[in-house]
Amino acid sequence: MSDQFVTITRTSWLGNIMNSFVGVLLGIILFLVAFPVLWFNEGRTNMATVAKASVLVDGARVSAQTEGQQVAVAGTLASNERLGDSPYLAAGAYVQLNRKVEMYAWVEHKSTETHKDAGGSSTTTTTYSYDKQWTSSPEDSQEFEHPQGHANPPLSVPSETMVVSSASVGAYTIDPADITLPSAQDIKLDNEIVATSANRRLAGNYILLGGGSFNAPQLGDIRISYSGVPANTRAIAFGKQQGNTLIPYLTAKNDRLYRLFVNTDREGAIQEMNTEYVVMGWILRLVGFLMMWIGMCLCFGPITTFLDVLPFLGSAGRFMVGLVTLPVALVLSIITIVISILAHNILALIVVLGLLIGGVMLWSKVQKRNGQPTAV
Repeated sequence: MSDQFVTITRTSWLGNIMNSFVGVLLGIILFLVAFPVLWFNEGRTNMATVAKASVLVDGARVSAQTEGQQVAVAGTLASNERLGDSPYLAAGAYVQLNRKVEMYAWVEHKSTETHKDAGGSSTTTTTYSYDKQWTSSPEDSQEFEHPQGHANPPLSVPSETMVVSSASVGAYTIDPADITLPSAQDIKLDNEIVATSANRRLAGNYILLGGGSFNAPQLGDIRISYSGVPANTRAIAFGKQQGNTLIPYLTAKNDRLYRLFVNTDREGAIQEMNTEYVVMGWILRLVGFLMMWIGMCLCFGPITTFLDVLPFLGSAGRFMVGLVTLPVALVLSIITIVISILAHNILALIVVLGLLIGGVMLWSKVQKRNGQPTAV
């Protein structure tokens, strides 16, 4: 049986027009939702700014002077527990251990191409192809468009994240299950920490389960890799001091700072938080703008679909709609962003109002000097 299948469907001009009105509804929703996305994005709290107010504490001993304050504790990340994953991985000094499981399974690929026909109808060609790949989320083959001959066995070993029940940074206790841990590091596997058997082999940085080999896997074979947050490393933890325990610090807006960084200092951790804030801010601005632009384009769908009676007119119409709505969406996005920034920043709002008032007063004086009456 071929591993590629093609389905062809045709939609009439009237059917396309009816579908375009559904697109109008979706476009209105996208356009309207874009405004709160842009608005609330500018109101996010930069946790780097919050962290700058923390008091740096040497974790070698508990400080009574910083009781109840927001602190940044510097010390060695440690735990009395050792994490392992029997029977695959021996226990080691980790605060968090991640088991990533991939199965060699059938994967469905779907590609769709729509061609506008004369008269306003359209022809949609959908191609389904199937091949075997390593995947961490093997699909239920019953959900495939063409399941026959592409049956995936069930995944026998799930991926899992394991965390120690208690840990500390210097003399201060933290809650590993609650604090935001740093990104896990890949664990290099070798025969000292991996127990092999007839059905469990070490292949590169993977534990291979099944009847195939690493270079020639069989359907249903499993490979396991690990990553973790190692203990006994230099760390900096942000939170609120409560005795010898670090708990989440809450701002006046109920934003939560309870975070751990390794192999860096307080300044480096703050810089990382600021970079995350800036990057996410620009991503959400772009998302808001695209939602607004796409939403506006969809609202003109019935017009461009009507023009599809002559396919080149429909294509030209879509191009013009996109060209005209692009600057409109851009201007609306910028205005929303600026207003949101001012509304969420009282100091900036006062400065802008002061500049506006000052500008009006200066303009009025210039008009009087020139002997011209001030417009009412």
